[in-house]
Amino acid sequence: MSWIAAIITLFAKYLVGRKDKWGHAIHIVGEFIWIIVALRTKIYGLMLIAVPTVALSVYNFWKWNREEKHED
Repeated sequence: MSWIAAIITLFAKYLVGRKDKWGHAIHIVGEFIWIIVALRTKIYGLMLIAVPTVALSVYNFWKWNREEKHED
């Protein structure tokens, strides 16, 4: 499952680098998978990065969406 999370996270970073707002949405999915991995393997330190990263991705997706609407 960690391989899936890694691939999704890397793809999301690629999309963000191309200035595609959907990269943030995909990143949220990847981070939720990382949270599942952390819980299953009892590597709770991984959650120290995964949980705040979800919050940042939600904020960034919301911000990009709002900015796009103001440009129209």
